[in-house]
Amino acid sequence: MTHQDSYHLVQQTFNVSMNHIVQQFSKKPECFRYQVVNAPTDTMISALCRKGRVPVVAHVPGSSITFREFRKSLGISSRSNMQFFFKCACEDGSAPYQLLLVNDDSAVLPIYDGKVTAECKTLSDSD
Repeated sequence: MTHQDSYHLVQQTFNVSMNHIVQQFSKKPECFRYQVVNAPTDTMISALCRKGRVPVVAHVPGSSITFREFRKSLGISSRSNMQFFFKCACEDGSAPYQLLLVNDDSAVLPIYDGKVTAECKTLSDSD
């Protein structure tokens, strides 16, 4: 069995139109990596669950996206025990980028290298 085969495959499908979202989820994964790429008329969100997983893609109208829109387009409840860390330029220049914790629904997500990238970590009782 290869390293990639050792992961349980999670299949998620998102079809997003103005008022219609179709979602197919498995159980809550422990870690997500999300990526939003700006397009002229909409924003593409791709989600990658751990290394070696197939990315999930959704399209959201508009060129900027708030944290609430991000969560809702991926079907993640505001009551979930997940924290989202978004990639942005490093404030002091000591590193190429830094991760910014965002939990305010009205916050516009930072764009780094033309896209919005986030890592999601699920908090457990032991954290």
